[in-house]
Parts: sequence; C-alpha cells; structure tokens
Amino acid sequence: MLELLQKVTVHVFITSYDDTKPAKEIELLEKDVKLRAHDHAFTVRELADTMNAPPIKSRDMRDTLEEEADSGVKPANKLGGHNAIYVWNGRADWDQVFSVVVSTLPGDTKYVGCCFCGLAFIGKDLKKMCKKYSSQDEQLFFQLHKENF
Repeated sequence: MLELLQKVTVHVFITSYDDTKPAKEIELLEKDVKLRAHDHAFTVRELADTMNAPPIKSRDMRDTLEEEADSGVKPANKLGGHNAIYVWNGRADWDQVFSVVVSTLPGDTKYVGCCFCGLAFIGKDLKKMCKKYSSQDEQLFFQLHKENF
C-alpha cells in the first residue's frame, strides 16, 4: 500500500499587531475551537499571545531552527509539534526563509508548496523566490499558491 507522508510547517511573520481587539473575541473563540498541529494541541489564547508578542526576531530564524534541530528543544515561538506554526517578530528575509526550508527538507522532497495571502508586492517577491530556489537538476520545485487583497 502506498502511503503519502506530508509535513506542514507554517511561518508567520508579525510586523505589527492590533492590540485593541477585545479579549472577549478570543474568549469566545476559545470556547469553540481547539487547534491541532499534528501531535500537539495549542489554544487560541496561546496563538493570540504569541502573535501579540513574538519572542524571536525573524532575523534569527536560521540560528533558531538549527539549534532546534541540534538540541531537540522546542523554541519559544513554536506552536505544535512535528507539523508546526512558528511565529516570528519582524519582516521576513525571503532568501533566508527559502534557504532554511531547502536545507531542512528530507532528501526525497520534490515539491514544496508556498502558500501566501497578503499584499500583491509580497506575492511577486515570493514568486521570484520560488523560481530562484526551484532546481531542475535536483528535481526540487517550489510552487506559489497565493491570494492577494
């Protein structure tokens, strides 16, 4: 029987946060939603708190992920387990993001989906990065899935 194994990792880059949103909205969500990230659950409150004050700067992404891989210690900005959400403080350095993704992929990975919802100019940058980091020689392809507003 053929078994397809997939890994989902989400990197969220927070450049600003509207802390005027009422805590009541989060409380209502907490009653109805329990988020699951593969083998570890986290609450809406934990996600909101992490997004409100991301503990690790985006420029420290590579060092943080390498340290996690070496030590097995979960960084403070990671929610979930094997399939995870990382919340970073600051704008993304796309070259760093893509090079980290390439360096941490299992050797037999052929396809990486890059999902994005946001401003069109960022989508254009991501499209360039997908093309730059795709490799015919290594049979590795990045594909952008985007929605602009």
